[in-house]
Amino acid sequence: LNLVDYHHQARSIPALQDALLARTRNSIRHLPSNNDLLEYLGDRCVNLVIALFIDNVRLNRNHHMVVRRVLCNNDTFGRLAFYLRLDQHAKLNSQDARELDKWNPQSSHRPPKALADLFESYAGAVYTQYGWKRLEQWLRPLFDPIIKAATKDFWDKDLFHDARGRRMKSGRKPEPSVQSKFLDYLEYKQDFLLDKINQAVEMLPASTQFTFAADGLLEEPHCDDIEIAIQLLDMCICKVFITTWPEYHCATSRASHLTSVRIKHPFSSNFYHSSL
Repeated sequence: LNLVDYHHQARSIPALQDALLARTRNSIRHLPSNNDLLEYLGDRCVNLVIALFIDNVRLNRNHHMVVRRVLCNNDTFGRLAFYLRLDQHAKLNSQDARELDKWNPQSSHRPPKALADLFESYAGAVYTQYGWKRLEQWLRPLFDPIIKAATKDFWDKDLFHDARGRRMKSGRKPEPSVQSKFLDYLEYKQDFLLDKINQAVEMLPASTQFTFAADGLLEEPHCDDIEIAIQLLDMCICKVFITTWPEYHCATSRASHLTSVRIKHPFSSNFYHSSL
C-alpha cells in the first residue's frame, strides 16, 4: 500500500452530520455513542464493495481470490485509515493510543487494529447517511489503485498458474491420520449433517436445480458469484437488523455480539417477517 500512488482527491472524506461524526470517531467501548455497530455495518459494506469492484476486472478465478486477500484485511484498512488521517480526531483507549504512537507507517509491521476499525466505522457512517452509491464513489479511488497494484503483482508472481487460474499441484498429499480423523468425524455426525442438509434443501425454491459433473460430483458455481452472494447476504442481514432494532446503536459495548445473537436463527419466521 505504501507504493500506491494516490491522487490528492482520494483523501477527501464525505462530510458527516455532527452527531454521526462524533459517534464514528468514538472507539472507546463502554462509552455512550461509540462506533461499535457502525464498525460492524462498515465491515459488511466494505467487503461487498470490494467483491463487486474486483468482479468488474477479474482475470480468472485465482486472480479474484488473490486480489481480494490483498484488499480485505486489517493491514490494508488500517493503512487507509492512516492515509485519510482518521486517527487525528479519534477517541481511542489508552492501549490503542500507545500502539498507534509506536507504529511506523513506513514499516512492514501491521498497523494497530484500531485504525482498521476506524476505517470500517467511517464506511458504515457514510452508508448510513448517504447510501450505497455515495459509499462506492468514495471507496473507488481508494481501492482501484490497490487493485491495479495487486493485479500487477499477481502477474509477476503467479506465472505458473494454468489457464483456469489454478495453482500447479505440489504433489503433497494430506496426512493419513488427519484424513482418517476427519472421515471418522463425518461418519459420527452423519445423521446430524443429513438432517441439516435436508432442512437447507427444503428452504430452497422448488425451481432450484443442481448440476452434476460426469464423475457424479456436484459442480460448484463460480467462486466469484459465491463470494458476492455471501457478502450481499451478510449486508442484507445487517441492514435488516439495524432497521428493525435501531436502539442497538446505543449499545455501549458488544453491539456486534448482540447482532449475532439476534440473527443466530435467520430463517425463523419472526426474522423472515421482520425483513419484509
